[in-house]
Amino acid sequence: MTRLYIGNLPFDVVERDVEALFATIAPVRALTLIRDRFTGRGRGFGFAEVDAEHHGSVLEALNGTTLKGRPLKVELAKPAPGAHRGESPAAAAGPKTPARNGQRITRRVRRTPREHREHGERALLHLQGSDSAHHQPAGGRTPGPRDTSKR
Repeated sequence: MTRLYIGNLPFDVVERDVEALFATIAPVRALTLIRDRFTGRGRGFGFAEVDAEHHGSVLEALNGTTLKGRPLKVELAKPAPGAHRGESPAAAAGPKTPARNGQRITRRVRRTPREHREHGERALLHLQGSDSAHHQPAGGRTPGPRDTSKR
């Protein structure tokens, strides 16, 4: 089996379209079209597995052909970065959270400026809520934004 990369696919293409295109040259053993996980729309590329003896003819025949007005790019698929000696890319990448001195490291989530602002507003509302007496300093006075008095 040879794995082929198929690029520059139309975003609305379905598996049947690609299989019909390949069927004129060689049978496809497996076909995977990559889709956006949130919208379900095609990402414009995919992978096909064909028999090793047919991959040369498939590359010659399909590289540069048009499908729904877009010229296809068909070439041998490159192995995923870090995948070697039969390991999956996830296994080659190592553990998801590295350990430092026996402790797990949590990864920070990057927030957009809007998310930062909303998070700050939620925290402020929490502090100004009914349980704000719990958060007040011992003197009972909470410093405001313009409070410059020294303690």
